[in-house]
Amino acid sequence: RRLVVFPVFLAEGYFSRVVVPRELGLPYGDSDLGVCTVRLLPPLGTDPALDRLVVDRARTALTGRAPAGEAELVVLGHGTPSDPGSADAVLATCARLCESSGFARVAPAFIDQEPRLEQALAEARERIELSAAAPTAPTDFTAPGRRRRLGRLHPLTQVTEDIVKSFR
Repeated sequence: RRLVVFPVFLAEGYFSRVVVPRELGLPYGDSDLGVCTVRLLPPLGTDPALDRLVVDRARTALTGRAPAGEAELVVLGHGTPSDPGSADAVLATCARLCESSGFARVAPAFIDQEPRLEQALAEARERIELSAAAPTAPTDFTAPGRRRRLGRLHPLTQVTEDIVKSFR
């Protein structure tokens, strides 16, 4: 017979690493107890399969508002200065979602450690305001179209174009 124990914790923090195995008297993985084998699974929050749920929920929240490519996603965790492992699930999720979610930016935020939620939201707001204020097309500072016809841009026009591209 087999028994599977699945801790519903969202991080591999102190409780997941220390308290759960101590209270169960079992290490993570398989343990043969004679009458049955017990498998203690890693906490829920360490499973990359959770990423799809995060993206689906965030995209649903955007329905009718904006495409994900124009939105930022802040992943909020508890975090604690006394146990850096508490933040690892959030940081790992953010790293994976930066690569796969399609959001313009994915950033971590925490309640009890840096970066705090207030800071992450203020930074996101600042980026959004800068993006909204950025010109959508560069200004050609030469006679209209002259340099483009010649196959090159005035240096000031090129710098402006580079700035606009960096905010897209």
